[in-house]
Amino acid sequence: MAGTTHVPGQYLGYSLQATRVLSCLLSSPLGAQVSLEVLDDTAVHYADNSVLAVQSKEAKPENNPISNSSESLWKTFFNWIAADFGGELPSATTKYVLYVNRAFPGEFVHSFSDANNPTDVQAAIKKVEAWFKEKLTHKQAKNAPRPIQQPAPLSAGDKYLDQILKSDRSILERIVLNFTLETGSGNSQEDLVPLLQLKAVRPSLVDVVLLHLQGWVKAKIDTLIEAGNNATISVDEFLQELSSYYRRVDVQTALNSTAPIPSNDQLQSEFSRIFVQQLDLIDLEVDDKLRAVENYLRSSYDRVQWGVAGDVNSTSFDEFQRDLLDYWDIRRKTVKLDHPSEPPVLQGQRVYLGCRDCNKQLQGMATPTHFVQGSFHDLAEQLRLGWHPDYKTKLKKNGRGK
Repeated sequence: MAGTTHVPGQYLGYSLQATRVLSCLLSSPLGAQVSLEVLDDTAVHYADNSVLAVQSKEAKPENNPISNSSESLWKTFFNWIAADFGGELPSATTKYVLYVNRAFPGEFVHSFSDANNPTDVQAAIKKVEAWFKEKLTHKQAKNAPRPIQQPAPLSAGDKYLDQILKSDRSILERIVLNFTLETGSGNSQEDLVPLLQLKAVRPSLVDVVLLHLQGWVKAKIDTLIEAGNNATISVDEFLQELSSYYRRVDVQTALNSTAPIPSNDQLQSEFSRIFVQQLDLIDLEVDDKLRAVENYLRSSYDRVQWGVAGDVNSTSFDEFQRDLLDYWDIRRKTVKLDHPSEPPVLQGQRVYLGCRDCNKQLQGMATPTHFVQGSFHDLAEQLRLGWHPDYKTKLKKNGRGK
């Protein structure tokens, strides 16, 4: 089995069936159990006693396991019919899945999977019957010149299909109605990634969590089999393991920036922004404004990247902004109390410098200095805060206020 594209070779030796067990555990509800080679290759046992039976086929591109003449295909349906007769998999309470590790053509199996009502099911089966009858007639015709006519020999796949079509038609129809074909991408390990991400695992931790879960599932299966028990794993127990392990590894204490340093032209192009005009109101120098624009641009970039990567929840950004507004409000009130007779420009500089010293955390994690300062400038751009005591009035006179 080839390794995933995340960490090459890390999953070598992990079987397709064990991968399907992990896939079922990730996609099944609480109260269910997932078994390996008990009722089928893999099976999900639901709390209401219904079952999802999964047959798994792994094949290279040149070996189609679901072609119209495939022995593997018809043996699967033959075994499901036999399991209904034997009572292991009653077709009235069983869903059937044939999983193939990559996409293959197969007219009949696709028509079975697409049939979602009795009329479509019957039509799909009749099409197989007509094809099989024509196939047998063609074989007989090829043997016609022989003096003593003997029945044409059947291939292994034909033998299974012959028995299927001679079986109880109502059972076959129920199986086809409850049947679904599922195909992988050709990399069954990679196909697990989106399932794990649906469990709210951050993309940056998917590899390490997936590797742990595969080891846990394999060890669980091995232990059960060695003890002479069925290899059956509870979804509840699995999710508890996932949750506890994720809490263990999700211990990020700082957010790293990947924001590029803006060019001088980029910095200059932002000088018309409101937050830069706010710095003009307190007579800051050009270098201060260049630094402010750089922090603003880099913090905006980081905010998007951390959100996309799932490192920070959107509500945490809102909470962070509220914390910054509280910090600013305390600074401006403190300056007003401590320096009541100081000129407004100097008061504004004190408030600004005080906020530059802020080190509030985002979602419990430390952030680069430019992110905190750039976030203050973002709030200043929105006019939710300002440095000059009368910033709203002065900006409004300049046509920039609200």
